[in-house]
Amino acid sequence: NLEPKKIGPENEFSEVMMIMATPGEDDNEVAPVLFKLSKKVPNGTKVR
Repeated sequence: NLEPKKIGPENEFSEVMMIMATPGEDDNEVAPVLFKLSKKVPNGTKVR
């Protein structure tokens, strides 16, 4: 888990993490796809 971090021009705290997949071999080939779970899992669950 990540510690909250101040981000952005107004130094607001971020307490979330987004996981994106980039299909294809070249990162510029296609837009990233948001990784979305189909059901809730406990905090700290490993993503493999």
